[in-house]
Amino acid sequence: MADTASRKPVPLRAAIVYDFDGTLARGNLQERSFIPDIAGMKHADFWLDVKRLAKAEDADEILVYMHLMLDRARAAGHPVTRKQLQQSGSDPDFFDGLDHWFDRINAFGDDMGLQLDHYVVSSGIYEMIEGCPLFGRFRQVFASRYLYDANGGGQMAFGGDQLHHQDAISFPHQQRHR
Repeated sequence: MADTASRKPVPLRAAIVYDFDGTLARGNLQERSFIPDIAGMKHADFWLDVKRLAKAEDADEILVYMHLMLDRARAAGHPVTRKQLQQSGSDPDFFDGLDHWFDRINAFGDDMGLQLDHYVVSSGIYEMIEGCPLFGRFRQVFASRYLYDANGGGQMAFGGDQLHHQDAISFPHQQRHR
């Protein structure tokens, strides 16, 4: 019979799941730079357009806002790339205390014999979250992503009943990065 008395117990694992926009950071990442700088709009006007189009087309607001981001950026002459989206997410307005939250809560978990894993589940854009300074703190991020063409340009949107080649789709996506 194996001697189990000398084995160190394996810590229990627990998950903390966060939304991103409005939970870890004030507002939406898109509003910090993308909507005013790339799409050339005030964020209130942008979200009104999203609501109007979603209602008129009986469409999902997440798909509509992602489509409008690309549409408005193209109209303003700004190509949307993965790198550009990461840059747009690089300066979120984090809530006070978040800079040391993860160290504090992980230490608390350690004291309780828990290994904590942090996850994000968001209707936001993965690439913007990927660009934020805290991205490495998350075990996984589940968020919407764009498809990219051969030149790295973002694509997105349904038109009628068919998917157009130069448009794209968005879907909640799982991305494991460690």
